[in-house]
Amino acid sequence: MSPEAQKAKIGELKASQDELSKKMLARIEVLDARYKNMRNVTKAEMLRELSAQTEVMTPAESAHLSGLLDKADGIARQIEDLKARAATLPDSKTATPAQLEERTTLARQIKNARSRLSDATKASTTYVDSLGLKNERLAVNEQKIDPSAPPKESPKSLWGMMTEWFSITTFIGAFQRVFSAPTASDIVKGDVMQLEKRLVEDQKVQQRTEEFRRRADDEGQKRADIETNDRRAQLGVLEQALSNVRSHPRRAE
Repeated sequence: MSPEAQKAKIGELKASQDELSKKMLARIEVLDARYKNMRNVTKAEMLRELSAQTEVMTPAESAHLSGLLDKADGIARQIEDLKARAATLPDSKTATPAQLEERTTLARQIKNARSRLSDATKASTTYVDSLGLKNERLAVNEQKIDPSAPPKESPKSLWGMMTEWFSITTFIGAFQRVFSAPTASDIVKGDVMQLEKRLVEDQKVQQRTEEFRRRADDEGQKRADIETNDRRAQLGVLEQALSNVRSHPRRAE
């Protein structure tokens, strides 16, 4: 493949990726708007679902999120207890002055608790998003947020589009590596020394990588951390791409 053809192919792949980024961004904005209007208890359930499914959170991060959600769950139980007490009181037509005062107090306590529950759920969501997991938060729970959404395994779902985006990224990287490799003509042109230097450097990198992996094999948690960081780096690249679409919407048209 000629350099011109290589460049054209990469341009074609990047154009497809940009168009996909535009579709994902539109879907993310719709889903996040719906998420914000959902019940706080439902949001907490979704965040627990994300924690159970994601490969990105470290054990410490999962534990911290669980603590935040436990606080929200505790407030939700308080609200249910207060509502149950209010339900035992007679209506305003037959209630005594003391009962009316108690109903007013309970109503004020329920309102206050709902405000605290909203704050607790918002803190949990903010924490998840601060880890770079906003897109995954929505993708994992897309069918709950929007019952009319295609199934998760569908290429039209947000999860499916994210999977395709990562696949294109991997393909572009592999394509560039393949066609940036030295050819016979490079050697004929006198690049033998440069080629040898490159091979030595590649061997050193490979040796360091193998050594690093051996150490990770000895320490299972390190391997898990490496995989987590790799996945988080991928999500960071995706978030940057979506940010570029937000800043330059015409680029993806």
